[in-house]
Amino acid sequence: MKKLVLVLAIVLLLFPTVIFASGQAESGMETLSTGDKEISMGLSMSAMDLVVFHAFADYLKENVEKQAVERGYTLRWTMTNANGDVTKQANDVRDLINKGCDVVFVQAVDSKTILQSVLEAHNAGVKFIMYNRKADSSATAEQMPDATYNMDSEWQAYGAMREVFKIMAEDGVEPHQILDVHGDTGDENAINRENGFRKAVEEFGWSDRVVQVISTGNWEPEVALQNTAAALQAYPESNCMYIASDALLPGVQTALENANKWIPRGNEGHVYLGGTDMYPSGIEVVRQGYMDGNVDTPAWQTAEAAAKGAFDLVEGKSVTKEEQMMKGTVINSNNVEDVLADSVLWGVDYKDLE
Repeated sequence: MKKLVLVLAIVLLLFPTVIFASGQAESGMETLSTGDKEISMGLSMSAMDLVVFHAFADYLKENVEKQAVERGYTLRWTMTNANGDVTKQANDVRDLINKGCDVVFVQAVDSKTILQSVLEAHNAGVKFIMYNRKADSSATAEQMPDATYNMDSEWQAYGAMREVFKIMAEDGVEPHQILDVHGDTGDENAINRENGFRKAVEEFGWSDRVVQVISTGNWEPEVALQNTAAALQAYPESNCMYIASDALLPGVQTALENANKWIPRGNEGHVYLGGTDMYPSGIEVVRQGYMDGNVDTPAWQTAEAAAKGAFDLVEGKSVTKEEQMMKGTVINSNNVEDVLADSVLWGVDYKDLE
């Protein structure tokens, strides 16, 4: 018996990760709060390669903890990262279910593939919330998520260009040869933003002034640079442009600089710019007067609504299955400092990580 104990002690000393591998998997649950009731929640992120995804993950954790404290729960929390792999995400969600999560939040890699995970969650009695993505429209019955909290990407473009056209009217300038820097043409957010852009130009009566849609490949700044430069050569009188994401700004800025058109507002030759996402760099160019209107990705608003909805679901309160779309915060070159002082903006909180 003593020999057996000695052998076990040596094995534990040398190979603790082997002995406790399953225990470590379970210990991935982090206790965020203590209360009289118990609840477990998990988040499956599609990827963490973009800074804004860190904001979505961190803000959700912060808000579920806040709700748990306010409602008297001991909350256990875990998060996984699918790294853009649909198979890994399916396994991640399955692991969250097996760990005993009462609610799973999922930022889906693929809106159709994820329907199988929704079904598995419901078969296990687990609430399923789509987060910063929506499920494919083909979902039926138990494939329907219990709630969806997403950003209103059409509003982002509409809100940004509305600010641009208001600023132009204030300056007594009409748009000429409007250039439309489109995102990935296969991306749902890019398509929605295109719709929002078109809605704004139609509302202000400038639809006939849009002269070129500029491809950016798969949200690639270098492709944006090449194609924006060509468009500026073809339309040298252009004084207005929409940029589908600040992620494309490095390429667009270089193209404008090379064409001697990167000029701040108030100076002759300024090109009025509308942008989307409010990256830290996007905020800064509004501050400097190079960009005139921008709308952020509403990471905080989406997280806040999703956290509240999750606890309402668990407590049996009425929660709509309809997609809830959050509108981003609007800034322009007149009000940028006031808005920054009063708003929670991911581009401010994560400015050191861009």
